[in-house]
Amino acid sequence: MQFVFGVVTAAGGIITSSPHEFRVTVIQKRVIHYSNYYIEFVPPLDSAPAVFGNQLYPNISYNSVEKGGKTTDNVVISEVSPNGFYMGTTDYWSNGTASTVPRNFSFLAICSILTSTPDPEPSIVAGCVAENGSNFKYIHSDVQPRITKIDTGIYDIQFPELKSLPAVIVTQNRCAEDLTAGNTRDNISTTDNAILTGISKSAIRVKTGDSNGEAADRSFNFMIFAAAPVSDAAKHKFFYTGVLLAAQNDHEDPHKRFIAHANGMGEVFYSQPFHTVPVVVVQQRFKNSVDGIGSGLDNAVVQTANASSAVVEAGDSMGWLAPRFVYILAFAVM
Repeated sequence: MQFVFGVVTAAGGIITSSPHEFRVTVIQKRVIHYSNYYIEFVPPLDSAPAVFGNQLYPNISYNSVEKGGKTTDNVVISEVSPNGFYMGTTDYWSNGTASTVPRNFSFLAICSILTSTPDPEPSIVAGCVAENGSNFKYIHSDVQPRITKIDTGIYDIQFPELKSLPAVIVTQNRCAEDLTAGNTRDNISTTDNAILTGISKSAIRVKTGDSNGEAADRSFNFMIFAAAPVSDAAKHKFFYTGVLLAAQNDHEDPHKRFIAHANGMGEVFYSQPFHTVPVVVVQQRFKNSVDGIGSGLDNAVVQTANASSAVVEAGDSMGWLAPRFVYILAFAVM
């Protein structure tokens, strides 16, 4: 596998980086809608990766009192290629729109190798947190983490100190049993989101919220990636893909590993089952030829997951199910 991950400041500075390097260009005049950074892989990857990201706002460094901003503040991924991708960091406005503003962010890009030497596997801490914050529903981790609920929608995850500052990805998890499509605002809107309010080598703080960006208790999945010697990394299993969540998506899924439940919702089957339920994160990809234009508030959430598949929802800026292209990453420690 090839892994590119890191933490980037609002000014475009690189705070931490994977062994596979990258460069950041701040875009002053946006040529791609909702984009204010370009991430260039150095060297280019073997193929176009799946890309995931989260805002780190207002600070990068973890502290015990920070409670963060609006959880509707989002990241926008677009124009993904083996050379890089565009990243936009957005701010939610009270009138229901979003604008691009400079923000700190964390990201991960992952793809299979074709001809290159595999990148060193990172140290990974991953899990699913119950909305009451009292426990992990399940974890897959090279080290043993702890969870503490600090306040409504605010959770601290602590773990033995990693060798470097990690990159972190979080996704809300609906944990639903009912696969019936409907207005996703009824329980967890697709505009319901999660942001990072601080990270360190031994702790992260996650804030989850409702469709208005206010703190609300939600279950969520997280993945923490840090550079580590190969000898220190456990044996990992990954599955990733990209799929258009639409009722008619044959052009996106030649292997028939996707079943549509509705526009904006479907079940993705892993190429091989996991031995247990993996941790799953998702990310919308914005403004590609088959996707339409969309909005900086568009988002995706995990509805439910098991050892063979995951059901994913994607929606528009109002939180309604809508056909969108989504990246999916499932991970477990073997």
